[in-house]
Amino acid sequence: MKNILCICLLLFALSSCDKTQYKLEGKWQMQQIESAEGINYNVDTIFYNFQSTLFSYQFYRPATDSYRQASGFRTMLSDDVMELEFAEPSDLEKNPRDFILYTDWEDLVREFRIVKLSRKTLILESEGKIYTLRSF
Repeated sequence: MKNILCICLLLFALSSCDKTQYKLEGKWQMQQIESAEGINYNVDTIFYNFQSTLFSYQFYRPATDSYRQASGFRTMLSDDVMELEFAEPSDLEKNPRDFILYTDWEDLVREFRIVKLSRKTLILESEGKIYTLRSF
């Protein structure tokens, strides 16, 4: 009887894990940004990285063959809404606010709705824009 109870508790614990969190883990390369006006921009130099509750934003600068990166935190507000927050500046900036000048973010904290999440595709919506990323 104790074994059955232990198995039931283990199955319950496993089924209650945040599946979205585990699917988000890893590096995602931006493929496209669709503006609120419906204009599509192809992008392949921006990367979102997720590890547990940590988040980093990276972008590649082809002209200098270099990367810039800033880190922060990811908080799941619901099954399909997450909040991303810059907390640390990149190597070149003294303040995270300096880094967001190179992004389309307006503040250090931004909320994203997860439109689609599969093993290979992540589609996010925020502030009227649609972001399509691929697993990298």
